[in-house]
Amino acid sequence: MMKDRAGETALRYVALMRGVNVGGKNMVPMKDLVGIFAAAGCGDVVTYIQSGNVVFRADDKVVKRLESVIAKKVEERFGFKVPVVLRTASEMEAVVRGIPFEGASCGRDAACFFSGGSSSKEFGGGTGRNAITAGRVCSDRARDLFEVG
Repeated sequence: MMKDRAGETALRYVALMRGVNVGGKNMVPMKDLVGIFAAAGCGDVVTYIQSGNVVFRADDKVVKRLESVIAKKVEERFGFKVPVVLRTASEMEAVVRGIPFEGASCGRDAACFFSGGSSSKEFGGGTGRNAITAGRVCSDRARDLFEVG
């Protein structure tokens, strides 16, 4: 298990990369993606299927610059821009726990993750099921939005 400089266990994160390996476009071998994350200072790096989603551990210093570092390295190596959104494992668990539609399954759930700078005003604001949290996450199921956190 990866430790940070103080000897504490580094937090586990998820990196979501939009549009990687979709429809034969923006192809990135997962082995190469693991290498990019490792070179950026991440540990325990694993990918999820061929989606560009990556689970890893990193300390705060690495995470503060990681979205831009990964986006830059992917563009340099593969020739396309890709948005990178980071969330902690706890934030991802909150999304799952926060789904308010218990028992009303349509077979799948979707969550939208916004990178820094987005605000609820840009997306119509609101509260409760009609809200988007300030720059973090909303989820859409049966066309209803709800807050997490």
